[in-house]
Amino acid sequence: MTAAPIGILCLNTSFEKVPGHIRNPTTFDFPVIYQVIEGATPQRLVREADPTLLEPVIAAAKDLQVAGAVGITGACGFLVLFQAELAAAVSVPIWASSLVQLPMVHRMVGRPVGLLVADEAALTPRHLAAIGAESVPVRVIGMADQPEFREVMMEGRRDDLDTHRLGREVLDRVDRLAEAHPDLGALVIECTDLVPYVHAIQARLGLPVFDIVTLTNMVHATLTRHPYPRHP
Repeated sequence: MTAAPIGILCLNTSFEKVPGHIRNPTTFDFPVIYQVIEGATPQRLVREADPTLLEPVIAAAKDLQVAGAVGITGACGFLVLFQAELAAAVSVPIWASSLVQLPMVHRMVGRPVGLLVADEAALTPRHLAAIGAESVPVRVIGMADQPEFREVMMEGRRDDLDTHRLGREVLDRVDRLAEAHPDLGALVIECTDLVPYVHAIQARLGLPVFDIVTLTNMVHATLTRHPYPRHP
């Protein structure tokens, strides 16, 4: 195992993080360091886009760099609002959200890109402009009105996650997105809580599916290069 850890900025949530979730260390084959952002709840970050979170977000990122992180990412896609400030505050690569992939994904497929997000109403042009994706044709669907997602992820009413119930909610949203927009070229998952369902999502859509884990694996690979085997 490489000794180059990735730092992960986390919200204040306590529900179970299953394999595939960025906050479950078994998701990766390299070490990760977690840092909870002081005062950062889903309500404040996602629904309120609270600008006063900028200071504690930057403080948490700096703590991760001091702890030895060779790169830093985030456990909520709505951290994209702080991408520019974070990149200026630390001296290691930082990708605050899976949304930073949007311009690249659109250029790869040349068609509209689907977005599966925590709260469709909370995603604004400002979030897309933060990573130069304001002109990318996106087709968005959210999870905020789904009972299991809302009760556990958004409102924190309980910690016991019914993974099967959430899985059914995710596939219902994906089916509705595909039915409404048959021209999709790919899907980007904003919400890190939904990544454990990527296999089922791709089986449903038959499209490339991008998320925070695929992005983190890619960036980690760029930071830990090694010689290729020599030919005989």
